[in-house]
This record gives sequence, C-alpha cells and structure tokens, in this order.
Amino acid sequence: MYRGTPTERKNNMLNWLKRSLGGLLALCMLISLVPTALAADRSELEDHWASESLLYFADEGWLQGYKDGTYRPDSKISRAEFLTILNRVCGFTDRDDEAAKRFTDVKETDWYFEQVSIALAAGYTNGTSATTMSPRAQITRQEAFTMIARVAGVSSEDLSVLDKFSDADTIGNFAKPAIAGLTAAGYVEGYKDGKLLPKRSISRAEAVKTMYSCLDLLTSRYVLMNIPYADFYAAELQNDVAVDGVTSATLNKTRTPGLVGGSYHVGADGSDITGITFPVKVGKGVSLKEFTRITDESKVEITVTNRGNTSTTTYTGKDALFESASYSYYVLSEAPACYKEATLGKDGKLTFGKIQGEAKELTATATLSTSSRYGDYQVDVDLDADTVKNMGNVYGVIFSTKEGSDYGMRHLENVWRTTEIAWCSGFTSEVHGCPTSSDHYKAMMGQTIDQITYITGSGLYTIAADLYVPVKTGSTLEVATALASAKETTVTAVLPEDYQPVYAVTNAKGEAVSGMEVKDGKLTWSEAAVGAYTLTVTDKAGKYAPLSASFQLQTDAMPAEASADNQSIVKTADATDADFAAFVAAITSVNVNGTDYAASGKRGVKVIKEDGTIDFTTAPFQAEAVDGKYVLTITATGYEKTLTVTVPATYYLYASLTYEEYWSGEGVYAAGNASSSQEADARGEYDKGGYDAVTRATSNHGLHRGSYQQDVTIHTESGKDYDPLYWTDANNFVDRKDGEVYNKTEIGIVNYEITGIKYVPVAVRAQDYAQFVKDYEVTLNGETLYGGFSEKNLSAYTEVAAVTANTNGLKAAALTDGKWSFGARQTGTDSGLKDKALTTAEGAEGAVKPYSGNYGEFLRFDIGGNYGGLGAAMQTVQWTYYGTDSTYTKALQTYGTKFAADNWMHKAMGIQLGLTDSIRCQLPEGTDGTGYWAITIYGLGYADYTAKFEVTAENLPAKVAPMTDEQKTQLTALKDQAGELLSKYDDAAIQATPALAALKEHYDEAVAMLANPDATEPEAAELIAELPALIEAAKPQSVTYTGTATTTPDEDGDFTAYLLTAKVTVEGGKITAITAEGGGDENAKYLGWAVSGRTRGGKDYVGVPAQLIGKTVEEVTALSGIDAVSGATCSSNSILEAVQTALKNPAA
Repeated sequence: MYRGTPTERKNNMLNWLKRSLGGLLALCMLISLVPTALAADRSELEDHWASESLLYFADEGWLQGYKDGTYRPDSKISRAEFLTILNRVCGFTDRDDEAAKRFTDVKETDWYFEQVSIALAAGYTNGTSATTMSPRAQITRQEAFTMIARVAGVSSEDLSVLDKFSDADTIGNFAKPAIAGLTAAGYVEGYKDGKLLPKRSISRAEAVKTMYSCLDLLTSRYVLMNIPYADFYAAELQNDVAVDGVTSATLNKTRTPGLVGGSYHVGADGSDITGITFPVKVGKGVSLKEFTRITDESKVEITVTNRGNTSTTTYTGKDALFESASYSYYVLSEAPACYKEATLGKDGKLTFGKIQGEAKELTATATLSTSSRYGDYQVDVDLDADTVKNMGNVYGVIFSTKEGSDYGMRHLENVWRTTEIAWCSGFTSEVHGCPTSSDHYKAMMGQTIDQITYITGSGLYTIAADLYVPVKTGSTLEVATALASAKETTVTAVLPEDYQPVYAVTNAKGEAVSGMEVKDGKLTWSEAAVGAYTLTVTDKAGKYAPLSASFQLQTDAMPAEASADNQSIVKTADATDADFAAFVAAITSVNVNGTDYAASGKRGVKVIKEDGTIDFTTAPFQAEAVDGKYVLTITATGYEKTLTVTVPATYYLYASLTYEEYWSGEGVYAAGNASSSQEADARGEYDKGGYDAVTRATSNHGLHRGSYQQDVTIHTESGKDYDPLYWTDANNFVDRKDGEVYNKTEIGIVNYEITGIKYVPVAVRAQDYAQFVKDYEVTLNGETLYGGFSEKNLSAYTEVAAVTANTNGLKAAALTDGKWSFGARQTGTDSGLKDKALTTAEGAEGAVKPYSGNYGEFLRFDIGGNYGGLGAAMQTVQWTYYGTDSTYTKALQTYGTKFAADNWMHKAMGIQLGLTDSIRCQLPEGTDGTGYWAITIYGLGYADYTAKFEVTAENLPAKVAPMTDEQKTQLTALKDQAGELLSKYDDAAIQATPALAALKEHYDEAVAMLANPDATEPEAAELIAELPALIEAAKPQSVTYTGTATTTPDEDGDFTAYLLTAKVTVEGGKITAITAEGGGDENAKYLGWAVSGRTRGGKDYVGVPAQLIGKTVEEVTALSGIDAVSGATCSSNSILEAVQTALKNPAA
C-alpha cells in the first residue's frame, strides 16, 4: 500500500496548501469531472478511511462530486479523472490541443479533452501508445506513481531500491525509474506482505491519498525558513570566506527579538545566533519533509532577563521559528516582497539563490570610525526613525566595496539597532565577554565601501557610500600616567615604517589641548590640569588607522575622607569645598567588596552622591555584606590615591521607641494597640489604655524617676515642650534637644507625658541608617548616656554607648514602604555600655503583694533588698501567665507594661511593679488569674531579671476593707507633723530640697486620702508606713562645711599674706554658725575685728559672721561683697570668700 504521511505533518499541510500557488490556480479553474446538479454530500467522505485527504481535496475544489451529489470515493478512478485532479493540484493551465488531437480515443467534444491537452503540455504523460490515451481505462498504481514522479522531477537510475518489493519484476520498465525515485525519497512503500502490486487499479480515494502524500513534490510555495548565515550569504557575496554564526556570552540579548529581530538560534541557552529567518520560494520537486515544519499550533517559551527584569514570552506560529532548528519553515499565505529560491541538490542539501525583489535606493550619510566599543571598526548610518520603523526586521546587511568584494553582517555582533554596524578584523577578539569572528572581514581593510545594502522585512534598500577602511596592523600607542606637576611623561609608539605620525591631545570633553608636545618618546607640558586625556596619532598619508591612548595627569592630594559614621565621604580639614566637589565629580568607579561599579555610562551605578553621601539604594548594597561590612574603594580620575570607606552592614545604636513600637514585636497581649482609655482608675488617672503615652499632672511622678530610662516630654504654659535628659538637682534638668539647663518651676509645667523607652539597643541596616537617624532620637556608640536624679538608693548615671550585635535586649529595625517596625528583643551577653560587663542583679528580692486596690492595679509585685542598681536601670517589665503550669513551660499569655502606669521604683522602698486592668492586660478566657506567673525586668546594661511566683485569691482584686478609724487617727497625726515641718519653708525651698519635696508629695496624698470616703485599709497602711521616714529625712540637718581663702594685704602692706580657714554650719538650707581662724598672733587683732566687729570713730561695724548667719545658702553664694569692718577690710573680704568656697560643696 502507499506510504502515508505523519498526522501532524498532514494537519500542518492544510494551512500552506490552502494558500499555495497550485491551490490558488486550481480554485480558479473550478473544473468538474462532470457537471454537477446537486451539492455533493460530504458525509461519505467524513467517515472514510482516507477522510483527511478526501476532505482537504474537496475543500480545495480539486475533488468534485458527480451529478447525483455523490463523491464515490471507493469507485475506481479512470486515467482521465486522475489527470484532471493532478492538473488541479499542480495548477497546470497551459494546453497542447494539437498533441491531444493525435490520440484517436480523445475527441474535442469529450469532457476530458481539455485535461488531456493540459497534461500533455505539462509533459507528464505520453499516452498508452502513440495514438491512444486510454482516458476511460482505470489507472494503475505504477501509472499514477509515474505521472506524479514526472511532475515532481523525481527519478532514479539506481533500481536496486526496488528489490525491497517481492513483485518488483512485475513493474513495467517505463515506471521503474520513477518508482525507484519515489521509493528512495520515502514516498512509496509496499504492502505488509512486501508486495507493491504495480498493475493494480486504484480507487478515487487511493488516488487522492497518493497525491496528498506527495503534495510537497507537486506544488511550489513560499515559506519563512531558518537559514544559517553561511547559506544565506553564499549567493549574495563575492567573498571566499563564509560568514560564521554569532557566538555570544550575552545569553539574553540573543533571545530578545527587539534586539535581534530577523535572526534565529538553535540552542535554547542563547549562546549563539545561528542565522536568518527569511522568505524562501520552494519549487516543485523540492521536498521539505526532512525539515521541521512550524505551524500555527507551534509554540516556544523563552525566558530572558534584561536590565534586571525577567520576563517569559510565548512565541507561537511563525514566531516560533525564533528558537528552532536550521531549515525549519513556516508556510506563508502570500508572496513576500523579497525572497530567496531554494533548490535541492543530489546530496539532499538545500541551496539558496540570490535575493529576488526590487531594491529601493535611500539617501543617508554613513560615517566610519576606527574606534568602537563593539569591534575594530564601526559604520553609523544616519537613518531617520521613520525609515528604521518602516524597514521592520533587519535580516542582514551587506557592505560592497569598489574593489569588488562583499561582506555579510550578522545580528548583534555586527548589526545593532539597525544603524550601528561594527566588525572585527583580528584585533579585537572579544566584545562584552563575547568572542568575535573576523576572518570574513579582514580583507575589507584598505578597501573602500561604496554601497550598503539592507535586507529587511519590507524589502531591499541600498545606500551609496564612500568609506575608506584604514588599515590596522597591530600597532600600539601607550602613554604613562603621571603627576601633573611632573610636566612630562613617557610615550611608547610601535608604528609601521611608512606611518607618518601626527600627534594631538584632547581632554575628557574632547577639546583640543594646546601646549603639549610629543618628541623623542616624551609628552611634555608646562602647565596642565589634573584629569583624563587622550593622545591620538594619525597617519598623514591616510593609509593607516589612527591610534589613541588614554592617560591621566594626577595629583597626590586626597581632599576627602570617610565620615565618622561611614555613611558618606566628607572633605578633609585642609581641603576647600571646591577641592571636595572636584573629587566627587571625578569619581569614575567604586569597588564594593571586590566588584567594580562604574560611576557613569550605560550601566553606571552612582554609589557616591554629589554631596558625598553613599547611596544605599544602589545595586552593591542589595547584595549580602562580606564579613559584616561593605568595603568601598573609591577611584577618581586625576587622583593618585584611592579612598577606602568601610561601612558596617549593620549599625548598632540606642534609639528612643514609643511603648507601641517597643511592644509590637514582642508578641504580648494587645501588641501594636496604642489606643487610650477614658476610664479613670482609682487614682483618677487614665492608665487603662493600650501602649499609648502615660500622661501625668505636675507632680514629680515620672519626672525624676522617669528620666532614668524613659522618654519624658514636658508641656508648658508657653507652648514650648521640653525633654528632660537627666536632673542636675531636684529642680533643674538638662534638656535633650538643646543641652541647656532649665528650672522646672520657671518653665511653668502644665503636664507631661511618658512616651516610651529612652535607650533601646537597635540594629539598623546600613541601607536604612540615614533615614533612621532622621526619624528617631538616637545615641550612637561612643556618645554619652545620661539619666536620673540621685536619691538614696537610686543613683543617676553617665555611661558611654557601646551597642554590639550581642547586646542584651537588641531589637532589629526594619523599614518597609516607609514604615518602621522592630523585631523581638534578643537575649545577649553584652551590656551595650563601654568597658562594662552585663550586670546581674544580686540581692534584689521580691514577692507578690496582697491586693490593695490602689493605682488601678490588678497584680502587684514588689522588689526590695539590693534593688537600687536594677531600679535605676529598669526600662520595662514583661509579665507572663502560665495558669496551672507549675513548671513554667507553656505560657498562656504575656503582657507588656508602661512606666508610671505599671512600673515604678522608689528611692527608699524598692521596685513596685503593677499589672493594670487595662486594654493591654486581660486574662485568657476561662482563667481567673490564680496560678503561676513570672515577671521579667529588662534593664539598661543588665541581664534580664526574672522572678517566678504563685498567685492566689488574696493577691487578686477583691472587696477591700475601708480605712479604719485608728488609721485615720494615725494618718492625721503624721499629716500634721509633716505640715508643721513644711510650714517653715516657702515653695521654692521645698522644691529645692529633695527630702522636703518628697515629704510634700506624700503630705498632699495624705490630705487627699483623709478626704476620700472610699480610701482603703491597704493603701492607708502603705502611706502610714512611708510617712515617718520621710518626716525624719526632711527635718533640718546640721552640717558643717570648710572653705579657705588667701588673705592678701592691700597697698598699705601692713601684714603678711596668710591662709584663712572658715567653717560654716548649715541647717535646713540656712547658715547657723561661722568660725574663722588663721594668720597667727601677727594677724589675730585684725581677724578678731573681722569676726566680732568693732566701734570706730563713733560707728559700730558688724562682724562678717553676724552679717551672714540666717541667710540661705543661695543668698550667701550670690553675694558679690560684704560690709567690711573698718581696719580689717582684707580679713573681712577673706572670710566671705572662704565661706562661699565652703558652700560650693555640692552637698551644701
């Protein structure tokens, strides 16, 4: 039986045959086998074994039905019918009526006369004898094969291929060459039993099936075909060296049609461009069955990354040729503007003729350069944008020379964006990492290009040119870099003997530089600016290509250095602003961790901004740091030295965070909730909110104690806000914003807020550092940490920041879409303080307290013992509830806290920690708060302090007994004692004296409690317990201070200078006694007058001590002079000086 084609090939064949030349001509003929009266019924074709070929032929009009509307596919087909169908398929229309008339069985009135005449004109049949055509006889297999082979021009003298058929000896001699050719080409196969049955007649279906299998031999058509460069250019060029494919290391450009449109590649890795996808006319008898057929159903996906953007494109139909084998083809529906004609050699290989199509002349200017980033030479063609757009894909470019040679240009390596065409002649072996091919182009040196031909998707375009290609010989030119102050440098030139050199120097702007001369291997100058220069030597005769060498004239000065935070470069102490700006402008590259980044150009990365700051948004900083840092080596044109800046990948520092920011990353209850509550607690304060600021009125709660570790903002009557950093005494604080000292009374406090934690150790990426320090109050490593006001067990501190990656409590800052967030604190082993180990709280002992109901608390845990250091360092506290888990393994909930609202430390009575019934603290459903708890104190420079305890009903909110009558009596007595003591001082003195200020605070609390009918027994007991110690501490204390002064004689010179010592007794802030001694017997008289006073000339003079006793310390220290005792002026003044010196003691 006949050889069938693969199903895919048949399906694909439908599209191209519908549009093929033969099909079009056949449709125009519309010649029926017999006139039809009824539309043929296609159902008998649809279910037939040969339905595919039958339906196709019917659709094309090649197979037509009978008068009765039938196709009769299984009826035997006559020779006349076979000729008719074959003529239609092949599009034959020419006739030879005279030849037809010589056959006695063919009359002009017969319906088949015309078809016989056409067949005879086509030359594929000679009849069954000299005078007979046998048109009505059934056609045999060997006759059908012979006619097809003759149309296709297929024949073979090697008849051995027929031996495969067991009945080969029955094949007629006339048919053997034809059948042998078809068999060798794979178009004819025998039956399963090995027979051919050449003399067997065939049905209409078998005839159609046979022709369908051989369609590519019977028709000519146009296709788009992948043609290797060498094959494409072979017929176009006068050049003995073939054109190579392009080998590329630029794996993405080769697979980006917008850059290499009109080309194709075989390998999916993009390592080459194989050739050109171009229209081809395939003549009759040229079989493409060995090559890949691309159809509308074909597709290929290609993923590329260009300029950091990765995209995947699906190419379908003819576009799928872009990544397909050589000689793959897609059948075109219409004739193209230009094409090549393919022929098939005896070796089975395709060859391609010259391009057929009209060439259009363009007027454009072409310029040639002997220096190019893309090769040894480059021609730029001045085509306007519209022309380039109208050209469409550029398949190839041909340079023709006056000397009669032609050179074919390839995509990417030679042709770039249509107008830039570069090539190599053996002197540039690699461009952008891609090896170059130069053998084909070497002979162009010394020739003159007189025509440029563009082969494009819209046709051929020619441009007249006159471009001499100067000869390159491997000559070299080098200029040594030198200091501008040296006034000379070495020039090394290796040139051909007949090269006539002419030298010229240009600066970085391309401007000619005068005053420089090349002579005897030296380039000399008298004055020259630092910078980049180019020395160019040209051949006066014009035969050879110019040579250029870049060099620098440099300075050994370096006007820039790294900033203290390594976030920028800044000018050095001896540099001017202009010096620094010139250096920044001259930066050519920055090497970051071993990778060079050019500061300008197509892929330039400007790491250093114009103001010297480092741009952390650039590519180098998107890569991982090396050993925790980015090492920048900055190179600038004209500067002999490079500048190195080492940027830590992570900056470690202290930052002030709000409570919401701090707790949001800790996983505590209501984390991130900064809402406030309008529900007052038992103290009338609004502490039941989330992690909002804590607001207080003008009492000292939160001012002195808050300044240890919290951020406090004071609001004043004037509208100005203050942020106390620490307190110099009970009344005066240093403001964090301006560093000035302010008096709390004088500024007029309205209220204040405790907003968060002052010194949280934070890790910030280098890329985010600059923004972070803009957005947050920070303390950098090496800067000073201040806090507090020393009172009894609590001591103010001064430390130096030294945050590390292992600092206890460190949080990582992250910037996302302009919003900062902070991760969970880490447990570390470093203190974050310079020269200090992490401190462990030793001797601090705590216990959970019975419920008292004050301060709106839910639970309370107090710590006594050696608590002072931990109290001063306390930043915040976390509570953890474990429910019934006595192993403290599985936490049910954790809670964050705020200073003053929850956490407090007393100067004498320990750390007092509360857990407030609030938005930030609600028990898990189904629990009542009894069970096992833990509190953890986080402190500056301290290891985490954790205490575990069990809570019972007595520790939880319950009805509390009211204050007893006995407590009222005790509290009234204590209040009266405190009031009597306070009445001896004015408000200024009270506020100036810490002990008095603390007593006044508790006195006011006692007054309020006695007036409160709902005061409870526990809170009364607590206040009664605290007041006696405060009263005792506020009682006047008698303290003596000593000061000295040198008593110097006046112009009378009536005594010898001596050292005077004064002892001053202070009680309750006032001076109660003064004694003075010194000077020996010689001066005893004068000192006695100055101490005790005297009467002279009728006037009483009061001694100095009497003038000062009763005055306050502040009054005496403010005096600028004293009423001196007559005759003892020097001693009087010396006593005042010694007293003031004594009172300068801080304790006074």
